[in-house]
Amino acid sequence: IKPKVGTVCFGVAASQGALLLAGGEKGMRYAMPNARIMIHQPQGGCGGHVEDVRRQVNEAVQARH
Repeated sequence: IKPKVGTVCFGVAASQGALLLAGGEKGMRYAMPNARIMIHQPQGGCGGHVEDVRRQVNEAVQARH
């Protein structure tokens, strides 16, 4: 059984909550007129050898687009 899942935001869907909201079936994702949905920009730290830092920066740039 593969039931269709609908999601509704009544107030705030922030961070991981926004991803859960997006997990609803296409055409079954809703937000009330005054609802707020917030998704973070990718963030993180990096360290190590220069090539490791370069690779981590490139991955972060790709994740942002």
